[in-house]
Amino acid sequence: MQATPVALRKEIPSHGCARPLPKNSNPVGTFRLSCLAEADLIGTSNYSLRTWGADRAIRYIDSLEACCQRLADNLELGRLCEHIRPDSRRLEHARHVVSYRIEAGGILISRILHRRRLPEGQIIDEEEFDQVVE
Repeated sequence: MQATPVALRKEIPSHGCARPLPKNSNPVGTFRLSCLAEADLIGTSNYSLRTWGADRAIRYIDSLEACCQRLADNLELGRLCEHIRPDSRRLEHARHVVSYRIEAGGILISRILHRRRLPEGQIIDEEEFDQVVE
């Protein structure tokens, strides 16, 4: 059985499928993963490990987690994505798109999807946004 990057790095905390935040937690800089986002991250870890090996997989997962933290530290960094859900935001990171919403105490990461898994017609980056005809 091959270990996943998450198993290789015991210091990665489990984000607990959107468990409530502790009452004394600092609202700035806090993020939680939904069960789907956690499954997305695990799937990405497994794929990266099989495809590129442990070192590169760990670096990529670290970069995705750093992206989530950056969003938590800058709540409105991502652009609005209201056609998905009224309070939804998203930010592109490398080959993935992090979808989230601002909530009391921080943000909830709803999905971390590879670009190829996005529904058709969704805008990926600013260049494609500029090419949309109104």
